[in-house]
Amino acid sequence: NAGFSLFSSKSEALGGFNNLEGYRGCVGVNLIITSLIILGGLGFPVMRDLLVLGRRRRLGEGRPARLRTHTKVVLCTTLALIGLGTLLFYGLERRRTLNGLPAGERVLASYFQSVTARTAGYNTVDFARVGTPALVVIMALMFIGASPCSTGGGIKTTTAAILFQAMRSAFRRRPEVEFFGRTVPRQIIRRSIALVTLTVLVLTAATVALASVEDKPLEKLLFEEIS
Repeated sequence: NAGFSLFSSKSEALGGFNNLEGYRGCVGVNLIITSLIILGGLGFPVMRDLLVLGRRRRLGEGRPARLRTHTKVVLCTTLALIGLGTLLFYGLERRRTLNGLPAGERVLASYFQSVTARTAGYNTVDFARVGTPALVVIMALMFIGASPCSTGGGIKTTTAAILFQAMRSAFRRRPEVEFFGRTVPRQIIRRSIALVTLTVLVLTAATVALASVEDKPLEKLLFEEIS
């Protein structure tokens, strides 16, 4: 999940590509790396829950195997972010960085960018050519990041899910925030709001500081800060 690449600069000896751009159409490389990124971003509690679930179902031990609410929230949010990120990146970049590529390669590249944005930082397209709308999508994914107790950063998928569900509850005039029939304690909701507020304040201050010494477009500076 650290995003270290052996191909960080242009080189004829390495095929003349940056990062993982040369493997954009390689299904094996893309699926292996994205799978490792996803597993690293789920968090150790979720991984343990999945392993225990698999063991109980295989051996038929104890009570019927069930996933904890935390695990369900992490899995659902992760899938939603990956799917939404893939669709948005594909739609916004099909006439820019994805232009001229085969249909399958476009989908694979969009999926890779959606997965890697939240924790790892690899790329299979030239981000210098990515348009501002797609950059905003990538920044949103980076801002959310991975899940609690994982190897990724961000405000965490559970925090984003809690705030989204709290917004839905407010609009529907429901007194409680619920996930899969379980009520979220108000203390957790307040903590999530405080975390996001603090993060936004820090990002704002840091972006202003960068803008005072770097004469670059605001979206570029904000992208660096969130990254």
